[in-house]
Amino acid sequence: MSPQPKAATPKSFLDTSIVHKIQLGTSQIQEYLRSAIPQKWYINNYVRMEYFRHSLIIWINLYFESADAKHKTFGDAWKLFSEGFGREAKIAVSALTTMEADGFSFAKEEDKPFCRGKLQDFIYSMALQFEEMFTDMGGDPTHCTRLRQALRVPDEATERDGQLLKVARIFQNEKECRSLCSIARFFTAVTHKPKFSAMAVATTTGKTVPKLKKIQEAVGEATKDPDAITCMTCSKMGDAVIASALDASWKLHSLDTVHVPISSALRIECEIHPSEKALAKRTAGGA
Repeated sequence: MSPQPKAATPKSFLDTSIVHKIQLGTSQIQEYLRSAIPQKWYINNYVRMEYFRHSLIIWINLYFESADAKHKTFGDAWKLFSEGFGREAKIAVSALTTMEADGFSFAKEEDKPFCRGKLQDFIYSMALQFEEMFTDMGGDPTHCTRLRQALRVPDEATERDGQLLKVARIFQNEKECRSLCSIARFFTAVTHKPKFSAMAVATTTGKTVPKLKKIQEAVGEATKDPDAITCMTCSKMGDAVIASALDASWKLHSLDTVHVPISSALRIECEIHPSEKALAKRTAGGA
């Protein structure tokens, strides 16, 4: 009897939480993820959109806000921007601590134009790094239209601001973007409807329960009236949307434990990687 052929190794699909840490996490978690997740690293258009929503769009908004004359220094703009102490503040701080400092000061009025230029360079650099590091799997059943082109450095320096404004304006025009996407058909398609039905009855325990319930509620509402889905409601079920684009040929990598019950319901392989705090604690314990 001839030996049975080995099953193909699933390809690595990264959700937004992993992408974010590979791009902006501590050196420790970046090193861990690079060694723990087999390459190539795949994403899709929806993950790209989420990454932009949680980082680049925020930086672009900060870049243009900092030009306002009410901000005497570049540091003043950052301080006001960070007053919310929420996600946006944390993302802004991550950019601040990642950019190289070439002797400029956030506290000097005369350095404001130079500082803004450095932020602009950083935005384009991170967009380029994203495109070089991750491979688009080519499958986004939602056909999200909030990002309609890759953010690349224009040939002319004078076109940089214009391109950033165009990307931000398209991204933030949720009404138009929603009118162009296919999220409604996503919930009625024969290939995907059973997946959402399976996720609707997925169960879990512990701290994951509340988040799974919120996702299931959002999925339930979307299933009842797909045409009523908005960008806001879509964002509430992003984990389900990402996972539903995959099949058994993929292995989903995430930091979010809610993907365990979701992946189990969809019968796809999933690996949950440790958070930065958990990884630091594990390393300290082994020292």
